[in-house]
Amino acid sequence: MIIHQTDYLESFFDKPNRLVIQNWKKSPESSLIFKEEMLKFVEKYKKYNPSKALWLHKDFTLILDTETQKWAEDHVIYPCIEAGNQKFAFVVSKDVFSHLSVVDSFEGLEIKMPRHFTCEREALKWLIDDCETHHEDQESSISFEGLDVDGNVLLKIKTSAEVTNFLRLFKGVRNDDKFYKSNLHTFNSLTNREKEVLLKYAKGNSIQEISNALNISIYTTRTHWRNIKRKLSIHSSVDAVKYISFY
Repeated sequence: MIIHQTDYLESFFDKPNRLVIQNWKKSPESSLIFKEEMLKFVEKYKKYNPSKALWLHKDFTLILDTETQKWAEDHVIYPCIEAGNQKFAFVVSKDVFSHLSVVDSFEGLEIKMPRHFTCEREALKWLIDDCETHHEDQESSISFEGLDVDGNVLLKIKTSAEVTNFLRLFKGVRNDDKFYKSNLHTFNSLTNREKEVLLKYAKGNSIQEISNALNISIYTTRTHWRNIKRKLSIHSSVDAVKYISFY
């Protein structure tokens, strides 16, 4: 039964399974349109009080900024939970970065996290059959498929229909890349000796061990570490570990 329909969004209610299916027919072009559409959706959602929700995001390509993610938390995610939702599932967007911004909307929330699938059939099986999927235990693989006509690298990823763990991995790679690009300039401001000290400290060596390994005094090592902390705005070995990928 169709319960909501606009140019962008259509929603269905499966009463026997207490399931709402939300499908983006057309991706919103802006955060403003996204918010307007979601407020209409949530209004209908509250009326039917489903216990499960499937969000079909295959054609959703909008990248949600931080402010919109927080807005979605306050005006969509928690209101749906208060309306009775117990399980969320997504069919992922063909735009990976767009879908990662959706994943970010759930980050840090004290709720049962949604699952992410490549197809509607597997998502419905998890939602309706109440079965736990174990496909993510299967080994995934990535193969190089060459270049397209514009010189872009083509990769073929073999994984299961549920891609929750893969998205987490991809998100980690994305965050590492953003950290690298944002901090490369400050890292290059270090002297060669400071880079040596930072690497050893990041690997868990003590100040004394670093001094012995580099044949410098402990006083000099401490000076290097103070300069490193000042230049990179770091305070501990945990912060230093993030810079290992720079070597």
